[in-house]
Amino acid sequence: MTLDLTPGAPEWCARVTASKVAGILGLSPWDSPLRTWHVMAGNLPSDDGNNADAKARGHYLEAGCLAWWLDQKPNRSIIGTQVTSTLGDWAAATPDAHAYDGDDLVLVDAKTAATDDHWTDTEPPAYYVASSLWQLACCPDASRVHLAVLFGRPRLSFREYVIERDDALIAGLIDECRTFYDTVQAGQEPGLSDMACDYDVIRTVHPDIDRDGVAVLPDDLVTDFLTDAAHEKRAPVTKAAILAAMGTARLAKSSTGQTIARRQPKGDAITLVRVADPIDLTPATERPAA
Repeated sequence: MTLDLTPGAPEWCARVTASKVAGILGLSPWDSPLRTWHVMAGNLPSDDGNNADAKARGHYLEAGCLAWWLDQKPNRSIIGTQVTSTLGDWAAATPDAHAYDGDDLVLVDAKTAATDDHWTDTEPPAYYVASSLWQLACCPDASRVHLAVLFGRPRLSFREYVIERDDALIAGLIDECRTFYDTVQAGQEPGLSDMACDYDVIRTVHPDIDRDGVAVLPDDLVTDFLTDAAHEKRAPVTKAAILAAMGTARLAKSSTGQTIARRQPKGDAITLVRVADPIDLTPATERPAA
């Protein structure tokens, strides 16, 4: 039977692949280690619906990026695409192309980016470097990875980045990713990160509610939750910590017995509803007049 390693297929989700490495290492702007773990465990879809426009953009423009890369030097040639891995059935990489750059076998990835934020003239973001090194880990005959990137702003432009093989970094990367893979197989869920996506992970993969269950929260977590209520950027992180502390309990209370929040169903998941009034830490002299 041929394995389906198309991104999103169950076999692809279960393996360490280049697009998961940044999440495993905590480098991804989108996926935390916790979310990546649950994707690999089969508890979450690989695509949560975010960045759908960016993924569609990449799909349709990939051929143009590769054509641009080929045109930069006359001694370049693309020899095809294929799944690669010499590490075993726990790992795989699917670069957009295997190619020759002169006499060197290289890998090519086509990328699109709305802006060049987080990119310098010579260095891609760390999460792309990690993904590229993983591709080299899975294809030991390749000398380097070329990223052919199309930027939308500040002006429509192409740029090429080169990630050279570094066997010392690659060896450490393989060890870290294998350790992470083993935790998935053992059912050892990682802890929370400082990423907002962890809230959606916990509320989706732990939907059970013990109607009579009550969790007593640490005082500092209660304070964080009630003061974060008006700060949307930080609030999901604190809400994830509350849900993790509650387990399946329906209610969360403070050490003084005050009901702080409750877990309740919302679609196929649950949501956390604040019951206690928020705490206003603004000095009285700075508050607007009633």
